[in-house]
Amino acid sequence: MKRNRILEEMFRQFDDCAKEFCEKTNGNVCDITHEYKGEEKLENLKYRKATVEYNGIRISFTYTARAYLGASKNILECFIDLDKTSESVAIPLYFVADYYDVNTIVPLTVPFISNKDVMKQAFDCLISVLEQVFPKIEKINHHPQEKEALLLAFAREMNALFHWGIEDSDQLKENFYLMMNDSAYQYLTLRFTTGLYQNFLKGRYDKALKKLIKTKEKLGYENRLVKLWQQPSQEEIKRFDQIQKNAILCDETALSKENFREFWAIAVGCLILFPVFSLAYCGVYGLMYGIEQMGAVHLMGPIYGFPYCVLAAFITSLCASYFFRFAIYKRMYKQHYDQFCETDAARTGAGEVKFMKSFLYFLFLASLVLMFLFCKWNIKFEQEGFVDNARFFSLESTYHSYEEVEKVYYKPNRVNGLGNVIEYPSYVMELKDGTQLDFYELAEMDSRQDEVLAFLSTKGISVVSNTVENK
Repeated sequence: MKRNRILEEMFRQFDDCAKEFCEKTNGNVCDITHEYKGEEKLENLKYRKATVEYNGIRISFTYTARAYLGASKNILECFIDLDKTSESVAIPLYFVADYYDVNTIVPLTVPFISNKDVMKQAFDCLISVLEQVFPKIEKINHHPQEKEALLLAFAREMNALFHWGIEDSDQLKENFYLMMNDSAYQYLTLRFTTGLYQNFLKGRYDKALKKLIKTKEKLGYENRLVKLWQQPSQEEIKRFDQIQKNAILCDETALSKENFREFWAIAVGCLILFPVFSLAYCGVYGLMYGIEQMGAVHLMGPIYGFPYCVLAAFITSLCASYFFRFAIYKRMYKQHYDQFCETDAARTGAGEVKFMKSFLYFLFLASLVLMFLFCKWNIKFEQEGFVDNARFFSLESTYHSYEEVEKVYYKPNRVNGLGNVIEYPSYVMELKDGTQLDFYELAEMDSRQDEVLAFLSTKGISVVSNTVENK
C-alpha cells in the first residue's frame, strides 16, 4: 500500500538524519528504538526514538505517530538529557534555545510530517538550533554548577506553568523527576502543536501573534517568540516552507479542494457499499424473522426492524468507505493521488487505521445485536397460547394461555411525556391479573392487526372496538 511505503521512507530518513548528526557531532552511539501498540505493524506504531549518546549527556529525537487527544499527529521533537541516570529529566530543545538566547522562528516541535522530504526539513530545523547550543551543552557537561543551573531554570519554569507551588529550590530539585511525568510532556507537545502554533505554521502570522500576546502564562521561549513574530524573517520561513505547506493541506476545517475531494471519495464509497450492506443486513434480519416466526400463527412486531437494518447499513457503509477512499480517490482524482496519500499520512496518524478497523467491527457486531433484539421484540401468537416478548432490550419471555386474557379493547388516544393528549389509537390486550399489552408499538400494519383480532375472537376473547363489543 502506498501509505506504508511513504511511512517506511520517512522512517529511513529519520534514521539517516539521526545517524548523520551523531557522526557530525562525534557521538558515541546512535540508538534507535520504537514502540508499538500491539503487533509490530506500521499502523500500530506509537513512537520512534533516536538517542545520540555522548560522555555524560544524550540528545533524543522523538517521532510521535499516535498523538494525544486533540494534538496534531506525526510530530518530531528534540530533548536533551544532562545526565544518563534513570532519574534524569529531558529538557525540550526550545527551552535550551531560549536559555542560551538563540533567536529563531523555525518550529522546534514539528507536526504534519507526511513524507521523507518534510522529515528531512524538520530535522534541519532542529539541527540548525542544536548546532548553536551544542558547544555550550558540551562545555557545561564538565561544570556541574552550570548544568545544575540550567536544570533548575527549567524546573522553575515548569513549576510556574503547572502551578506545583514548590517554593524551596532544594525541594523542587528533589521532586522534579517525579513531577515531570508523561502527562506533563504530553501537555507541552499539545501546547506547541495546536491553536496559535498551527496558525503560525499555516501562515496566519498576525492571528498567531495576537493569540500568543493574549496567552496569560507564557514560557520564556514564548516571550521571545512575541518579539520575533512581530517581523518574521522571510529567510527563516523559507527554511520550513514544506512544513508550512503541509500544515495548510492538513487543515481539516478549511474548505480546501483537497478536503472536498476526500469528501466525495468517501461519499462515492458509501454509495457503492450501502446497497451491499443493506442486502446483507436485511438478509440476516429476514433469516432471524423466519426463525422467530416458526410455530407462530401470527407474529406481531418484527417486521418493524427492516427500516433499522437500512439505517444500520448506511452507518456501517459510511465507516467502511474510509478503507476504500484511496482506491476511489485514485480513480476520481488520479493526478492528485500522490499528494492525497502524503496529506493523509500527515493528518491521520498510523494509529487511526487500527482505531477505524476496531470501530467498524464494533458497528458490525452492534448492528447484529440490535437486529436480534428488534426481532425478539414481539408478541408471538400460537394455537394454544401466546409468548410475550414486548419488552425491548430484554430476552425475557413470558408464556400465557388464552384463558388468561380478560379482553382486548380499543384505546383512542394516549398521553405523551409532556402530558399532552395525542390522537394515536391502538388496541390493548388486558390479562386477568391486570397486565396490559399495548399493540401501539407492535402493530406494524392495520391488516395484520385485523388478522390478529379476528384470530383472538376465535379463541373466545372479547374484542371491544370503538366501545362496541364483538365476540
